Amino acid sequence: MKAIILAGGHSVRFGKPKAFAEVNGETFYSRVIKTLESTNMFNEIIISTNAQLATQFKYPNVVIDDENHNDKGPLAGIYTIMKQHPEEELFFVVSVDTPMITGKAVSTLYQFLVSHLIENHLDVAAF
Repeated sequence: MKAIILAGGHSVRFGKPKAFAEVNGETFYSRVIKTLESTNMFNEIIISTNAQLATQFKYPNVVIDDENHNDKGPLAGIYTIMKQHPEEELFFVVSVDTPMITGKAVSTLYQFLVSHLIENHLDVAAF
């Protein structure tokens, strides 16, 4: 499964891009990446962002939102990555402004997803 970190917002209320805000000297986005990597549950971690922020990330896997869907919010980023990876059936999506997310929380959400896929159909947002 691939993980998507949504990091393309304008952060108007926050005043600066949240992805580059820091907690204990570490950027929000690098903390989220580190947590996702620590779970060993994802074959790829992708940062979804806008063209203005893309070059500021020190991470090799950054995807810019599809230009036809600029300023359409988080779904634009999810749509863009899903379009680039049609072979993938599931994505784990997390916002960049959750730097305190834990590996246990990620694991619990993943387990919930898997158990409910077997039991029920999950609602999926569509673009």
